[in-house]
Amino acid sequence: MPDHKVQRSPAIFGRCRDGPSTACQSEACTRPAQLPTRAGQSLERQVAMLRPSCLKILAPASKRCCSKANVSGKGIAVLGQKQQKRAILKVIHALCFLIFIFGLRQAMPAQTAEKEVPGNPLKTAPPTQPIPYSHKIHLALGLTCQGCHTNPNPGNLMTFPPNSLCMGCHTTIAKDKESIQKLAQFAQRNEPVPWVRVYTVLPGVQWTHRAHLQAGVKCGTCHGDVSQMASAVEATSVTTMAVCISCHEKHKAKTDCVTCHAWPK
Repeated sequence: MPDHKVQRSPAIFGRCRDGPSTACQSEACTRPAQLPTRAGQSLERQVAMLRPSCLKILAPASKRCCSKANVSGKGIAVLGQKQQKRAILKVIHALCFLIFIFGLRQAMPAQTAEKEVPGNPLKTAPPTQPIPYSHKIHLALGLTCQGCHTNPNPGNLMTFPPNSLCMGCHTTIAKDKESIQKLAQFAQRNEPVPWVRVYTVLPGVQWTHRAHLQAGVKCGTCHGDVSQMASAVEATSVTTMAVCISCHEKHKAKTDCVTCHAWPK
């Protein structure tokens, strides 16, 4: 067998970003880095013997060179571990997002109930009462709305608690406080405390607490969370016409004019 010389082809393989001493690892190319050739065979002949796919890979403007594929087995393992970590992180992020969305949806019904009647955009100050009273303190002690406020016939208004109910506790509790002594004076004179109403219905509007209580409307829906109020304040916009109509439509209640307005005769 005649001897064959082996020469490198720097003119060709020098164009590969991996350098003249490496073989192209692209799947489209199966040529080795060293080209066996007979003595005296021209470089042009070597190029002509290459496959068209190899020429395309070795072209100067080609971006399909084998820099990514020409890595060691250890490098491939490292890349695999990084890709696996990225995949695990994506799964963790997706699970966290789903948990967040699930928790948000679980909380939405409670928020919707609280915001059924929008808050008062005017942020009014609480009215000055004849005796300081904190719903926050009393509700924290276990008192309820119905325990102090009753709804006698015809059911339009809720009443204020009688002095005797208040003095049932304050005969002994905080009896030395100035505000309680003032309450005791009203009780001794058999005079009701002139409490100032926080919400006032406009003239010409027919309002009944009883109809709303029978429909299952909660006190906090219209009056706000009084359990957090040191002084009762007009926290919602329940007395506005737009809010009334919106709430009636949501609960399939009547919205014609005569439902809420008394027409002059």
